[in-house]
Order: sequence, then structure tokens, then C-alpha cells
Amino acid sequence: GDVYLKIDLQKSNYSDGWYLNYKIIIKELHLEEDLNSEKYDLFGRFLFLINGQQEDLLNVSELNELELRKLLREGIINIDQILQKGGLKDYCSAYPEKTMASTQWAQEYMLEKGYIEKFKS
Repeated sequence: GDVYLKIDLQKSNYSDGWYLNYKIIIKELHLEEDLNSEKYDLFGRFLFLINGQQEDLLNVSELNELELRKLLREGIINIDQILQKGGLKDYCSAYPEKTMASTQWAQEYMLEKGYIEKFKS
């Protein structure tokens, strides 16, 4: 594919819950040594279907291990499948609102490639 997907956990400051964040790194914009740094081009947070509602916070204490594994797998697979199938272009089509959480370089790249129509403000 044309991107790398990095995943990290973020502890909530207000509960014992956790957020599962992801960062997309556009290969053409970075050298290989950038992969071990904190650099990224797009940022997002995985959403999970919990009790019929989309949630971004996982309250680990309220979930058993099987439920937690299932939610994590489903959240990651959803984004990963889009990136594997059609790369950044399909991601931009599926989540146009998430292109707003991108660097200026990434926006210029996506505009040049025709993945987005104009700069997001």
C-alpha cells in the first residue's frame, strides 16, 4: 500500500477508559527512519459499536477479555481493510471528515493526487 498504519493506546484523564488512536504515514512523504518517530500525516481514533452506539472510549473494567478482543479486532480491521484495498484514496473517500486531521504536507499531497477536492480548514 501507499501508507503505514500506526496504532497506539491513550489513557483517558477522566475515567479508567482507553482510546485507541491511529496515525497514517504516507510513504512518499517520509524516509524509512521516520517510521520510528512520532511523525504522521493523518490522525484518527477508532470507533467501537458498544450497546448499539458508536463509542471511542473503551471502559476496560466493564468488558471481559473476549469482548475487548472482539472490539479491538473489529475497530482495527475496519480501517485496515480500507487501506489494504484502496490505500489512501479509499480512506479519503470513506472518511472525508478525517482528512481535516492531517498535516499541511498531507493535504497538499492528497490534493495533488485528487484524493480531496480542496484544503480543509
